[in-house]
Amino acid sequence: MIKYLNGYSWLEDEVGDETAEIKECLEKKLIKYAYDKSTAKFLVLESNIPAVKEILGNDYSKLEECTISQWLDNDFYGMYEDLEIKNIYGNIINIDINTVCGLVSDEEEVYFSNTDKLKIYNAECPAEELKSFVDKIGRQQAIMQIEALLDSVRGQEFK
Repeated sequence: MIKYLNGYSWLEDEVGDETAEIKECLEKKLIKYAYDKSTAKFLVLESNIPAVKEILGNDYSKLEECTISQWLDNDFYGMYEDLEIKNIYGNIINIDINTVCGLVSDEEEVYFSNTDKLKIYNAECPAEELKSFVDKIGRQQAIMQIEALLDSVRGQEFK
């Protein structure tokens, strides 16, 4: 559905601007920035990859082509603080970004439908939209941990 393309700095000319080929891909809306114009990181619909490859030629092989889960692993892993849930007694449940990245890596299609992927692609800032999905997955994991704790509490007695 979509691919994340990490281009590092080879996508810039000698003065730091995008190459003519990248500009052409952007103008034809074959790729779009994953973050903002200051990064050489793009998203592409899989259906546009042949056209992008044709325009970029051999330079396409310099790109790191990634799935959403690989994008998370590359750019999000360890980047955010834990999602922390604390009750009135100070008990804490932590969900860290690395756990969420691991879950998505194992089963990307479970966590991101094609509709979700298109929503990420079509967002003004796809990286921010992806982050909102990660937040949602983290909250779901916290709820599952709380429910598991509740299940273990039911029927308990003082000994």
